[in-house]
Amino acid sequence: MYRLRHHFFYKNLKWDVKTHGGMEKDEYDQLNSYYVIYKDQNSIIKGCLRLIEMTKECMFDGPFRFLLPDTLASFKKPGYWEVSRLAIDTMCNEEEFKEILTYLITSLSYFSLKGKLPKTYLALSYPTFVELAKSLGVPIQIIEEDRIDNKPVSVSIYAPDSSSHEKLTQRLPSPVELEIPIGL
Repeated sequence: MYRLRHHFFYKNLKWDVKTHGGMEKDEYDQLNSYYVIYKDQNSIIKGCLRLIEMTKECMFDGPFRFLLPDTLASFKKPGYWEVSRLAIDTMCNEEEFKEILTYLITSLSYFSLKGKLPKTYLALSYPTFVELAKSLGVPIQIIEEDRIDNKPVSVSIYAPDSSSHEKLTQRLPSPVELEIPIGL
């Protein structure tokens, strides 16, 4: 997973991220993080994302604080989770990319709907990701827009419901086994 993130964020997107030994890992990976990992039929990791409950220290407290200066406190309570480090193998074709993204988002909705407290997710996204997620039927709302490195970004919010979860599940190839995200 950390190698995929290194390739995706450091090599592909040219982000200034912490790398070591061909892996991308930061301080937020040490703080009660959970992960959704997509493996192909050969058990090769092709996609991942990180979840941090917003009651804990997260990227919206650090490098992305400027995006929610007046409203961050309203999300710092149980049930709100930051989604970060979403990475998909750049060698995937468009169909594989959509399948992996659908799996990752479906896993988020599964995690939300299976818990005692429903979860709402906040993520920093590029406009193309938001458009693609909406095309998959994900009810994402934009709550803030800005620019990073002169590129447009938005803070999106996603509160899964059973209807959107069912639609996402129907898009997945059978059989697919969803699991609760794992903490490392």
